[in-house]
Amino acid sequence: MKILFVSLGCDKNLIDSEEMLGDLMKEGFEFTDDEEEAEA
Repeated sequence: MKILFVSLGCDKNLIDSEEMLGDLMKEGFEFTDDEEEAEA
């Protein structure tokens, strides 16, 4: 599944987002910057 992930807020939120992205990548998710391509 391709995910569009947007992180908003402070530096702490960015770090939390990066950790979540790493966990999702390990589970086989893909990421995109294209809203049309994203499934979630």
